[in-house]
Amino acid sequence: MTGRAVTVAVRAREGDALWDRYLPILRERADVVVLRDGVPCTGDALASVRLLIATGVPPALLDAMPHLEAIFLYKTGTDKLPLSRIANQGIRLFPSSANAQYIAEHAIALAYALTHRVVEFHNDLAAGLWYADGRNYFWDSMTRMHIGILGYGHIGREIARQLRGSCLGVFTIAHNRPITDDTVTVLDNLHALLSASDLLFTALPQDPSTDCILSQRELLLLKGKYLVNVGRANICRENELFALLQSRCIRGYASDVWPCGPDKTDRTKPVMPSAFDFHALKNVILSPHCATHEQDGHERYIADAVQACLRYIERI
Repeated sequence: MTGRAVTVAVRAREGDALWDRYLPILRERADVVVLRDGVPCTGDALASVRLLIATGVPPALLDAMPHLEAIFLYKTGTDKLPLSRIANQGIRLFPSSANAQYIAEHAIALAYALTHRVVEFHNDLAAGLWYADGRNYFWDSMTRMHIGILGYGHIGREIARQLRGSCLGVFTIAHNRPITDDTVTVLDNLHALLSASDLLFTALPQDPSTDCILSQRELLLLKGKYLVNVGRANICRENELFALLQSRCIRGYASDVWPCGPDKTDRTKPVMPSAFDFHALKNVILSPHCATHEQDGHERYIADAVQACLRYIERI
């Protein structure tokens, strides 16, 4: 394709200077309309848009783009999109997996910090306490654990790859797709996975099939075990998880995802991640939804979405 017969809309945050680098690349191959967050999604220029690069897609934006045929996300999750409407209109959706290895790395960092009691020991020593629990100053080695992965997509596969040879074995289940990776053991069902795992990573998307997938019955199968969540916070009921952590039934929990988030109009305002006092439990590590915040993570997402869009244009 040599002409510029395609109109691409880019929805970007105000002041995001990285787009100054990538918009000229797009403009070599297409007409580009730039939208800014907080600006109404209207205008005659949007009527001809066929491709959209964005992190979020308000319904009003779909109303303004009757000829939209593909959306390229510069993020991983799709849970806050009007997915039913996108599917019903036949619009193709391309989320990005550009940061999968870094999200996996953060998940593993949380797991090591949790099993080695790094934060707990740090807080004790900062108060001058060398062994606050008396003689209970031991930690658990992941080299002696069977690792479970619930959600074997791009992130789950990266967790398995990075842990290969560093644990007793990796287990998963075929949640929504067949798995042909011969380096992991694919079990028949969720209960088998929970029973076999000493530490469980969850990297599930948020959709109706994952809501409370770990009910209290399933959480009890993690008795004496560890849970690390880098997917979404909807996988279990917080009150049940909190009670099992408080009683030490579940040995420890680390999470990068929480039901509450920051006030986007004032990020200096304190906002607790949960209605429950997870922060007060020594066997819990909190992470502020930062698994994608590797130094170049944002640019990696943008570059991936732009390249995916350009490849799509080549096929038109």
